Amino acid sequence: MKNRFLLCLVGLIISSITLFASDNGSTNRRINLGVTGGLSQCSSLSGDVYGGVILPFNPNKTEINFGYTYFKNSTDYSGVKDLEFNSHGLFIEGNYYLIKGLYGGLKFAINFNWVDNQSQKKF
Repeated sequence: MKNRFLLCLVGLIISSITLFASDNGSTNRRINLGVTGGLSQCSSLSGDVYGGVILPFNPNKTEINFGYTYFKNSTDYSGVKDLEFNSHGLFIEGNYYLIKGLYGGLKFAINFNWVDNQSQKKF
């Protein structure tokens, strides 16, 4: 697990440096494909797979992406601690590039949660 975490961390750092150094208008592509990862609000690994398009009315500034998201989490419920669940979801997001390396956006996601078998037995 530790090796996978370090591999993901190195990949994310290299990807971030590459993306930060590139200019959003430096290529002629109009379709985005990608994978992102990070930590959820409870410090568990999360990941997204997405695809999107750069909007033609403002090709160097605006894009819309849609995709699938996943993370594993735990919660306390009805006096039982550390119930683990897996969250799967679909999302759509819009991004607007402000300056090189900085953008703002909105993301709307619908997530579905499944409690794992061990946590169901614990509850």
